[in-house]
Amino acid sequence: MTLLAALFTFSFTMQDNRWIAPPSADTMINPLKNVPTAVADGKIVYDKFCWVCHGKTGKGDGPGAKNLNPKPADHTSALVQNQTDGAIYWKISKGRGQMQPYERSLNKNQRWQLVCYIRTLAPAEK
Repeated sequence: MTLLAALFTFSFTMQDNRWIAPPSADTMINPLKNVPTAVADGKIVYDKFCWVCHGKTGKGDGPGAKNLNPKPADHTSALVQNQTDGAIYWKISKGRGQMQPYERSLNKNQRWQLVCYIRTLAPAEK
């Protein structure tokens, strides 16, 4: 019976592929939000580390995305764009699955610059 319960829990967890940052991430304030160079600097970092999986336009369709599970996030989506800056920063920092934790290879400013750049990938409002 315990094995059956464990299998049910595992299959339910695998169906729910959402990645939710802890509530503490939502309280983080982006120190570069109004820094004019942050977006351009973030694009440089994105083009070096992120585009291969997330794609040149951020849709999660880069050449490295094909065999990844979970699939890379679509940075243009409401699912990403509706998250707080802190949640996005936390996810960049911690990584998941085959996405490495960038807190080891990118400094804090670079990770916040990425957040600033990802914000520019939101579709233009009509």
